[in-house]
Amino acid sequence: MKKFLALFLSLAMALSLAACSTSPSGSDEETPAGGEEESSEKYRIAYFNRDDADDFLANIRDGIQARCEAAGDIEFTSYNGASDSAEQVTQIEDALSRGVDMVIILPQDKESVISKVQECNEAGIPVLTVSVGLEEGSGDFTYIGTNDYDLAYQETQYLLEHLEPGKKFIYLRFTPGSYVAAQRDEGTLAAIADAGREDDILTTMEYQNTTAAAQKLMEDLIQVYGDDFDGVISHNDKSIYGVINAINAAQLDPSSKVICSIDGEVPAMELVKSGQLTMTVKQDIEDMCDKTMEAIETYRSGGTPEHNIYINTIAVDASNVDEYLT
Repeated sequence: MKKFLALFLSLAMALSLAACSTSPSGSDEETPAGGEEESSEKYRIAYFNRDDADDFLANIRDGIQARCEAAGDIEFTSYNGASDSAEQVTQIEDALSRGVDMVIILPQDKESVISKVQECNEAGIPVLTVSVGLEEGSGDFTYIGTNDYDLAYQETQYLLEHLEPGKKFIYLRFTPGSYVAAQRDEGTLAAIADAGREDDILTTMEYQNTTAAAQKLMEDLIQVYGDDFDGVISHNDKSIYGVINAINAAQLDPSSKVICSIDGEVPAMELVKSGQLTMTVKQDIEDMCDKTMEAIETYRSGGTPEHNIYINTIAVDASNVDEYLT
């Protein structure tokens, strides 16, 4: 009888412990379907950069990546398109086949990625475009950055306001083929036309987006025109470094010219500080990265950010360079 009672008590205790170890249905402590591994799965973001060799674009990528990694639950994978639109499309296809929760695209060519944007739309994958936008009708996406047309218009307007009518300037523009190149060219030409200054263009030349290419081009132009130019305008800081290198190498004085650029990189602002560069339009990378992260969190929480999210732009010249060069 005692053995039977002991066995009965042992069985009752085991059943009681088993009941205590199971959470009630619907409880906050209930393990999600699929177990702990699924509940800790990270949010996957695929980032498609136009060209990692572009310092400005690399800085944007690094800033967004740092913010995603700081969140702790985001898996950030970056792809380098290397200025090849076909390669970028292949990379997007590869990422989609592996599975992603969001894509961020800096398109090399606005047309080539449309079908991929629309494929993401059909799959319910949010699309952000950062720094480089797409035309309306390309699908559902959120653009974060500046208006490239307005950016170039602002830059050109500044040059014309600081260069007397009749003074000649050199216009260096991106090699055609990208959305950014087209928009910035249109903005510059519109500003020139609005001011009635078409005759003040000494020459218009196209350059590849590198310091070395711009320097070689400017060296050739100095061989042709000597010191008979009063200004230079180009569409990114990387090229203006080459322009100023060539002017200095020819023993000319860059501070005697009106020289304008876009991006507001630290080396460019240092050239403004030294008087060799007149102005650079600063695209606020920190603001861009912050607003990108806000858009990511909005999507993750089930919301939809605004279609266009514009960042701060500032004309940095001798009057305010100390404020931004810290």
